[in-house]
Amino acid sequence: MNAIRISICPPNRGFPHRPSTLIVHALLLLAHSVAGQKDMKSPMQANGTPTVLTPQPSFSPTKPLNLIRLSNITRVTESPTSSRAPSKAPIVETNSPTTRTQSPTWLQATFGIRLKERNVLDILYNAIGGNWYREGEDDHCNWNGVFCKDGNVNIIELRSDNLAGTIPKEISYLTRLQILSLNNNRLTGTIPKEIGNLSGLKALNLHNNYFKGAIPKEIGDLTRLEELSLQNNNLNGTIPEELGNLSRLKTLLFQRNSLTGSIPNEIGKMKSLNYLNLIKNSLMGTIPQLFGNLLNLTFVNLSENFLTGTIIRSIGNLTNLNELNLSKNKFSGNIPEEIGKLTNLVQLNLNKNNFTGGIPEKIRNLENLTSLNLNNNQFLGGKIPKDILYLEKLEKLFLNNIGLTGTIPKEIENLSVLQELSLIYNALTGTLPGELFDLPELRTLNLFSNFLEKVKFSLDSISSLEYINLGNNQIRSEIPPILFKKLKNAREIILSGNNFIGPFFNMSENIQLIKLEILQVDNNCLSGTVPFLLPNAMPRLRYLNLSRNKQKKKLQLRYIS
Repeated sequence: MNAIRISICPPNRGFPHRPSTLIVHALLLLAHSVAGQKDMKSPMQANGTPTVLTPQPSFSPTKPLNLIRLSNITRVTESPTSSRAPSKAPIVETNSPTTRTQSPTWLQATFGIRLKERNVLDILYNAIGGNWYREGEDDHCNWNGVFCKDGNVNIIELRSDNLAGTIPKEISYLTRLQILSLNNNRLTGTIPKEIGNLSGLKALNLHNNYFKGAIPKEIGDLTRLEELSLQNNNLNGTIPEELGNLSRLKTLLFQRNSLTGSIPNEIGKMKSLNYLNLIKNSLMGTIPQLFGNLLNLTFVNLSENFLTGTIIRSIGNLTNLNELNLSKNKFSGNIPEEIGKLTNLVQLNLNKNNFTGGIPEKIRNLENLTSLNLNNNQFLGGKIPKDILYLEKLEKLFLNNIGLTGTIPKEIENLSVLQELSLIYNALTGTLPGELFDLPELRTLNLFSNFLEKVKFSLDSISSLEYINLGNNQIRSEIPPILFKKLKNAREIILSGNNFIGPFFNMSENIQLIKLEILQVDNNCLSGTVPFLLPNAMPRLRYLNLSRNKQKKKLQLRYIS
């Protein structure tokens, strides 16, 4: 039995030549030795033609490579008449041309992938640096952030690893890779199109870097991909329609780039998609008609783009949707009644568009809704829809600048878990109902710039309020002294621009606004003097405006340290 041992370079020394050349030399030496050394010029096939040995990919790193070593490779040739049990490795007959030509193939299959992976990792390290290389560790499967399965690299997890530079195209040779995470670094350049050759990839996370250029259409070849995260880069161009091939994709994150063009209709083929975020790009056009086919969607955020048209009626098919954000676009038309079919919806944000018509009655069907934002649209006005007041789980309600008229209904007390209410820049009139102050969870009340005339304070549960803004209304009444006593959690109180009358403070009451930081009661009809004990009653006060009232001593804007 003849044993052939090949060792290339001693441990912990670099290569004087490119490693791929040495690998080819090793393969040639092995093939010639197996051939019996009768012909050292070239191994011959049975028909007399030279055997062509396929070399490993040739790389040219920009910096010296780290150790790549092929050692202790033993090939055993046994006699066909040997009484010993055959080796697990295939027997190579020295007098068989066919077997002789298969020997390099066997070596490549056994060691080639692992050698190629080590070579690629060295190139990757020389290209992007970082803290993942372990000095003195010959087995790259033990490097930080590199994980192997069955001896092959299947996960590279190098997020927040101080990487910088560009991804080399040779990364495509890591054919067993399933997860590639290089996010939260300082990588630059373009995303190499060769990344589309990683056919087994399930997760590609390149977010929070400085990549530029277009999204490679070759990513559409990664048919096993389930997660694609490219957000917070400098990518431009259009969303490739080839991404419609990613039928297994569950998460698509492209937010905060500079993408242009329209959302491709092919996105409707991503039947597994459940999380879509395209916020803060420059996308135009309408919502694709096939969008209604994405029945597994739970989260959609298309805000801060230039999208136009109406909300497609097939939106009602997305019954698994938990969050829908279409804010800060140019959508128009009516909000479709079909939106009432989204009974699992928790958050709905249509802020800052051009929607007209009214708020649909079917909105009362959104029984799980906790946050509703319809600010800054062109609704035809009208009263606050009582359908909204049946949303018993509602915690945040924003109806700013949508032309509301009439009074605030007493039924608002149905919103028993409401924490934030904002109705600014409308034309609401009448009396602010005391029921509003009875809401036990209410933290923020903002009714700035309406035409409210009276306030009916209820002082039982008012202590929960932290921010109250009744400025720029037409309220004419006294400020009850007990109000300041009850608002013990208040941090900001704005009553300016009204017609409040009477004395400013009655210090016979024990006022202890120990959390108050901002107090504005300017532009009213208050009288009297500011008590000298004010700083003690409000120890955190940093901004006080009492100007344009009827105080005996005129006070302008004042800061208290």
